[in-house]
Amino acid sequence: MVHLFYFVLLMGNLLHCEAMKNRAAKLKDDVLSSGGESTWWDAFAHMNELEQYCQNFQGSQWLDVLDIFAHGRGMEGVVGSRTCTSFDIRLERVRHDLTTRRGTLMLLGLGMSLTHGALVTAAPPCSLSIFISSSVHKRHLFGPLGDESNWKVRLSNRIVLNLVGFGANMVRLGSKWNGLDL
Repeated sequence: MVHLFYFVLLMGNLLHCEAMKNRAAKLKDDVLSSGGESTWWDAFAHMNELEQYCQNFQGSQWLDVLDIFAHGRGMEGVVGSRTCTSFDIRLERVRHDLTTRRGTLMLLGLGMSLTHGALVTAAPPCSLSIFISSSVHKRHLFGPLGDESNWKVRLSNRIVLNLVGFGANMVRLGSKWNGLDL
């Protein structure tokens, strides 16, 4: 039997945007960290630790939909009876901070809890990735990291790179953990 795992990276998740219009945001900024830049954690520098965490994971598979960067909890309203969890720093300031070890491991634990055929949506902090803010981030084809002299651009990059570290571990360990064909 072939098991499917869908990792969908949505730069403009319409469900999130619509949900954001309908809910009052506690924190309006989508590029946040609970600590200063000197405390940011680099998932790629700790890939062995992340792999070890996955290999030692003792939890169960209970999660059908993991909605990352989902302050508006858009997927929770459309998945019916499926189990859905939203992950966003604006929902839990410390536990969902992808610039920290704790936040990255929290996300990885949720990833390890995915059931067969689960869906992962991820709409990384779009305020510093979209065209309308290009005068600030200065991202382009030959400079995808943008203007790294800007603190918010560096923060956005760290968040996205740690998300990629999460995704890399899920893909690498998916067949071992979840019997997935990727």
